[in-house]
Amino acid sequence: MPKLAYIGAFIVFVVSFDLRERRHVHIARTKDGFQRTAKFWLEPEVELFERGDFSDKELRLIERSLKEHRGSISKQINDFAEGKKVRPLILS
Repeated sequence: MPKLAYIGAFIVFVVSFDLRERRHVHIARTKDGFQRTAKFWLEPEVELFERGDFSDKELRLIERSLKEHRGSISKQINDFAEGKKVRPLILS
């Protein structure tokens, strides 16, 4: 479960067995661990799938950042799928 990026206090990560699904990421709060995570599709467009325990304001911030950095995050997922080491990006 590599960490792909940080968006403020949020962790963007992927689960290896999810690589067969449509491209997506999971989001968790750094302070709360990985309890109720949100899930965003990245393809064909960034779209919220599961909201977890996040507020509407938090989800808007996350979605905006995912849209802005979708290419970089997709590259991180590709690198992980190819067995390359992935270092988390720091996103705004």
